Amino acid sequence: MRPVLRAARILQAIGGLAALLCAPLAAAAPLSFTVTGTISDVLETGMSLDGSVGVGTRFSITGSLDTARPDTLPSRAAIGIYPIATPPGTLSIVIGNYVLEATIEGYVVDIVARPGPSADRLSVAMLYPLFAGSAAPAGTVHANAGFTLGTFSNSPNAIASDSLSVIPIFSRHPELWDSNHFDLLFATEDYLSYVTAYGEIDSFVVVPEPGLGWIPFAVLALAARSRRAAGTRRPARPCP
Repeated sequence: MRPVLRAARILQAIGGLAALLCAPLAAAAPLSFTVTGTISDVLETGMSLDGSVGVGTRFSITGSLDTARPDTLPSRAAIGIYPIATPPGTLSIVIGNYVLEATIEGYVVDIVARPGPSADRLSVAMLYPLFAGSAAPAGTVHANAGFTLGTFSNSPNAIASDSLSVIPIFSRHPELWDSNHFDLLFATEDYLSYVTAYGEIDSFVVVPEPGLGWIPFAVLALAARSRRAAGTRRPARPCP
């Protein structure tokens, strides 16, 4: 290959990669997350679960959303409220024999991000009867299930945005997790009979992270292109 053409191809490849690197990271992107942990306390008063949920029971939460969802509280720069409908949002909680899934009404992502310590919080919750799945205990009128990650202590950490795109920050920085709990509640109309379960989160994974998932593929594509170009200059191997 002529040196001029080779240089042109290299510049073209570099230019393509540069364009990807300079693309806005805040662009809309599907985002999925998985949360796992262990139940630390169960309190039953007047109603009970089926015995599959107790101290030490593992729970898992999976969800997906679109970072293009609008903030329904735009007047508050430090607080974002994002009701997520399904699709494009989903939420599923598995704990013991119970499987709770968000219905079309969806769930709410609540992000608090203030310029200072003790204010960052990511909360995801769904309400009954807005979730389906395993039957709630008899007599249930009020219920909610969800998790909260955040810092409420004198922490130097702070996020600067109330956008859904900051959710990966919580997965990369467990030091933000001064408060990292799972909550499940079933209650009667007057709240005199209820059952609650609390748990501690030990893992929070977000895949893919908006704006980053394409980088390995871009590098692989460029490498493959270089190999193809190099292959045109190599003599064919003799057949064995």
